[in-house]
Amino acid sequence: MERSTVKSRYGIILRANYEDITFRFYVTASYGYFYWNEIKSIDYKFVFIDVGANQGLYSIGATLNSRLQHAYAFEPVGRTV
Repeated sequence: MERSTVKSRYGIILRANYEDITFRFYVTASYGYFYWNEIKSIDYKFVFIDVGANQGLYSIGATLNSRLQHAYAFEPVGRTV
């Protein structure tokens, strides 16, 4: 039985969407940690814009950074989010 939410290897909870390959990459951390760590470690005030966000992995990473001022995430494909 598939769960409605899944904890990813990035440590965040995502809404399950097993048909989406990007979701599977999120769960297994297949994108690696380079961008995830870079975004979380920005040490100056910043605004984050994520176009084609899917479920918003990098937007979520940005919100974990206390220097974030605003985050905007856009996903044009409705069945993805």
